[in-house]
Amino acid sequence: MQAFYQNHGNLYSMMKGKMSPSNLHKFSGTLCKELHEHMAHLGTEGTGDLNDLVRQVMYPAVVNTLFGRGICPTSPSEIKEFEEHFQKYDEDFEYASQMPECFLRNWSKSKKWLLKLFEKVVLDAERTNPSETASKTLLQHLLDNLRGKHLAPNYGLLMLWAAQANAVPLKLIMHDDLNFIIPAGDMLMLSPYWLHRNPKYFPDPEMFKPDRWKEANLEKNAFLDSFVAFGGGKHQCPGRWFAIMEIQLFVVLFLYKYEFVLLDAVPKESPLHLVGTQQPMAPLRSPTNACSGIVCSGETPLIHLLA
Repeated sequence: MQAFYQNHGNLYSMMKGKMSPSNLHKFSGTLCKELHEHMAHLGTEGTGDLNDLVRQVMYPAVVNTLFGRGICPTSPSEIKEFEEHFQKYDEDFEYASQMPECFLRNWSKSKKWLLKLFEKVVLDAERTNPSETASKTLLQHLLDNLRGKHLAPNYGLLMLWAAQANAVPLKLIMHDDLNFIIPAGDMLMLSPYWLHRNPKYFPDPEMFKPDRWKEANLEKNAFLDSFVAFGGGKHQCPGRWFAIMEIQLFVVLFLYKYEFVLLDAVPKESPLHLVGTQQPMAPLRSPTNACSGIVCSGETPLIHLLA
C-alpha cells in the first residue's frame, strides 16, 4: 500500500496529461486503424454473443494502441488462454478486494498467471523503449515514471485492467439526521450500479433519455452531477476521455461495417457486479452481415448497421 501511494500522484498526473482531450489525436489514428483490422477478423457474417464480440475487437485494438503492437498477446492463437484468465480476474476483482486470496483460488491463479505474463511484457517494453518522448507508448511512459521497477508487472496489469477504485478513507459522514462513524483506515467503495439507478438523481433511470445530458458541459470536462462511471473528485479515471473516444470510434465503425438483428431480448445487468465492470445477466446473441455503400438491401432488421 505504501508503494502505491508513493507512485500514485506522479503516475496519475502523467497518465491524465497523456490522455487529456488535447492529446487524443495522438491515439485516434492508431486506434481507428486497429479497430478496422480486428473488425475484419469477424468475417462477413455470423452469429455470436454481442458482449464477446465487443471484447474480441476492443481488447487487441486498445492494447496495441496503449502498450505497443506485439507487446501483449493479441493473435487468435495466443489470446484464448489470456482471455480466460483476464476475464476471471476482471469479474471477481471486487470480491478479491474485500477478502483474502486463499478464498478465491481461481482468481488468485489467474492473477499469478497474468503477473507472470506481464514480467515478459515489461521486459519487451523496456527493450524497445525509444529515447524520443513522442515515440513512446503509454506503458513506456509509465515505466519511465515508476518508482520501484519490481512493481512494473503489477502496474502494467493495473493499467490494462484500468479500473482503480476511487475510494477515500473518511472519519465522519453526515446523511440527513444520522451520523455514520467510519473507522480510520477503512476503505469506502461507491457503487455506480445503484447510484445511476437512483431516481433522486436520475429520474426514470431505466428509460433512455438523452435529453438529460443537456446539463452536462463536456467542453469544460463536466459530466452530470452524480454520474460516477469514471469515479469522482480530483482522482477521476485519467483515461476517461480516451475511453469515450474508444466507445465512439467502435460504435461508428461497427455501425458502418455491419447490419445485425438481436436474437434475444436485451438482458438485465448482473446483480453480481455492483462495484466493478458491469456484466450482462445472460448472453445477447446477434447475427452480423457485412454491407457496403450507404443502403443495405433485403429485409430490414430490428437494428440496422451499415459498413
